[in-house]
Amino acid sequence: MHDWQPHSLQPYRVIFGRDREVTAHAAVVGTNAVQFADGRIDDGRIEPPNVIADVGSETLSSVQARELAALLIAAADEIDRWATTRHT
Repeated sequence: MHDWQPHSLQPYRVIFGRDREVTAHAAVVGTNAVQFADGRIDDGRIEPPNVIADVGSETLSSVQARELAALLIAAADEIDRWATTRHT
């Protein structure tokens, strides 16, 4: 998490989900979002929730590609949950 930042709407900070790693590969999938001081997640006024994928330059086997796809879906599900709940 980052420090609280001032904003005309209300203070906010950037929060991060956990990193998800593909087995035996450098690929990592993560999440982040802007959280307001009241616990709401920004819907895009500052920046919408994001899925971040770093797959590097290595090739993926079919098994690893399916694992990466599952991790991307899990990360998308995480930011969807954030958008519907308050976090403290």
